[in-house]
Amino acid sequence: MKRNDFLRILAWLLFTSIFFLYFGCEDGALSPSPETSIVNSELALANLKEGDVISGSFKIQVSTPENIEVASIQVYANKQLLGSDYSEPWNIEWDTSKFKDGKYRLFALAHSINNGQLESKNIQVRVVNN
Repeated sequence: MKRNDFLRILAWLLFTSIFFLYFGCEDGALSPSPETSIVNSELALANLKEGDVISGSFKIQVSTPENIEVASIQVYANKQLLGSDYSEPWNIEWDTSKFKDGKYRLFALAHSINNGQLESKNIQVRVVNN
């Protein structure tokens, strides 16, 4: 393949990529697809910190970024869905008595009204019910 052919193909690939990125999104805005999670430090498990010990029924509070219109949130423990909420304030009630004592990695997902998805940082907590 000649150098000119290679450059022409490269330019075509670049142009088509930009074209589909721009025109493939609503209003020309680049937004994440529903399958894509972006870790966002403003999405957080507000009343938990790394290493907390919890037991019984525990209300998990989720704080969301101010600049994103959130449609719903979900909270997970070790990738198991604990619950969903569809209106503010964003809270999930976790009945830890239904879980074995031990360590759990918690995180939240927020779904925006534009089909974007944000993910909080993982927080490890310990459940002790006995």
